Amino acid sequence: MPIPNPNPQLGPVPIPNPNPQPQPDPNPQPQPMPQPNPNPQPGPVPIPNPNPQPGPVPIPNPNPQAGLPLPQPNPNPQPQPDPNPQPQPMPQPNPNPQPLPVPQPDPNPQPRPIP
Repeated sequence: MPIPNPNPQLGPVPIPNPNPQPQPDPNPQPQPMPQPNPNPQPGPVPIPNPNPQPGPVPIPNPNPQAGLPLPQPNPNPQPQPDPNPQPQPMPQPNPNPQPLPVPQPDPNPQPRPIP
């Protein structure tokens, strides 16, 4: 026979969560502003070279043309067209044309052999 519950108004006992999620802080503290360093360490100061070595000075060529080959004349020049060609005269018909000879029959024909 079941035992009656002496406190029927009480619900089941809550079981605590074994992995509770962190809750945000209801009263977060303001974070301090980062302050600049009052004594910053200066970086190294570049020191200019007191004795810089000069680079080589280019010497101009006193005879710049000496290294160039001399232009050689072309041994086989191509004829150039006349820039101002003269008009050629039109051929004229012969004023005294010679008549072409009329072939004459052979006065002594040779008989042809019959094959």
